[in-house]
Amino acid sequence: FSLKNVIVSSDSLLTSIGPQAFQGALITTFYAPASLKEIGMFAFAYTSLKTITFPIDSKLAGIGSAVFLNTHITSISIPNSVNTLGQLAFNGCKQLVNVNIPTELKSI
Repeated sequence: FSLKNVIVSSDSLLTSIGPQAFQGALITTFYAPASLKEIGMFAFAYTSLKTITFPIDSKLAGIGSAVFLNTHITSISIPNSVNTLGQLAFNGCKQLVNVNIPTELKSI
């Protein structure tokens, strides 16, 4: 399928994106809701993802292993609420030039 942009409503109750949820999709942009708490491993792996946006009041606590494996992401600001970043989260992201890591991050 040719899904390109995913915009989850700001008033969404979505709390989790499961493992491999979008793996291999042509998605290029993802807007996460504040309610999102966890992104499962390989969730965006092997996608065309270039941009992922988190709101200032994000409740995201964990980003799983290899979440952005081989994506086209160039920059990311990890929300201050994140305390765990999984192994190989950005492996193969050859265009990635900027990662803003929060001071509260406890595990990479």
